[in-house]
Amino acid sequence: MAQFRRLTTIVAAVLLAAVALAAALALARAPAAGALPALTVTPTTTPIFSATLSLIPDRQTLLVGETLTMTADLTVGEGCIYPIFELQLRQPSSETAIFSHITPPGDLITGPIPLPSVWTFQATQPGTATFEGQTFGEKNCDGAWIWQYVYGSSAAITVISTTHEIRLPAVMKEE
Repeated sequence: MAQFRRLTTIVAAVLLAAVALAAALALARAPAAGALPALTVTPTTTPIFSATLSLIPDRQTLLVGETLTMTADLTVGEGCIYPIFELQLRQPSSETAIFSHITPPGDLITGPIPLPSVWTFQATQPGTATFEGQTFGEKNCDGAWIWQYVYGSSAAITVISTTHEIRLPAVMKEE
């Protein structure tokens, strides 16, 4: 019976120590009065660069000698910036040139470049043409400036000849 009391005392002491330890751990985890709550860090995503260069003609068909107005505009994805230093607009070298520049007088302008940018061309001969555009600038989506080109192209534009030939049958009287 003495052994039973000794065993009971030991078990009671161990249980009391376990309860005291649990209480101490609970107090250590509880914030002190006036302490700031723990902050949770939420990772953010860096925007992905995207840009579209649009080339919009004022019409799809015109006559030789008439002028075409082409508007170049740039749309940049949300969260990024893209200042441009150069804007180029021309017919592809694989096509026969059927337009000449009026304003600006060449196929390249440099900064500062206001957008939308309006270009005027004169149709010089009949045919079908497209225009290609290119910007050169620096993209910035996450604090780093990186050189970037953006390309675009127009829909096909048709130039019609102003000369019309009409062939009528000839009626002749033989004498």
